[in-house]
Amino acid sequence: MTDLIIGQTRYTPNVEFYKSGRMLIKGRSLPFSEVDFYIPLRKWVSNFTEKNVDLTINLEIINSVSIRMIADLLKILFKSTHIKDVKIDWYFEEDDEDIHDIGEVFKNKYKLFNFNLIKLVAENSFDPNYDHKGK
Repeated sequence: MTDLIIGQTRYTPNVEFYKSGRMLIKGRSLPFSEVDFYIPLRKWVSNFTEKNVDLTINLEIINSVSIRMIADLLKILFKSTHIKDVKIDWYFEEDDEDIHDIGEVFKNKYKLFNFNLIKLVAENSFDPNYDHKGK
């Protein structure tokens, strides 16, 4: 098995799936053909034979078909007889309830996974301790 690396585009996320079990999906998931984009990911995950998975999902925007494709990936991981431990870090912007809620649904569905919802705080948010004058 070889690593699967797909570079990010304006409409598709960066994908880095390593045979070691580290996996990343990051960016925007609005492909013109979600099914075609996610087919290589599904095939790769279906053939994965290591015992541990460490999956990071950090999507800034996702459409409904992409949600189903992510759900399919998680289902494959869940049903695998090889995989014993799945850790998922699901990132969401602090003001993005939609991405948070999608992660919450997946977390509740896959309770056997070590599923972490991680809030990203905007870099430009107000910080009362920040000295904007550089002092």
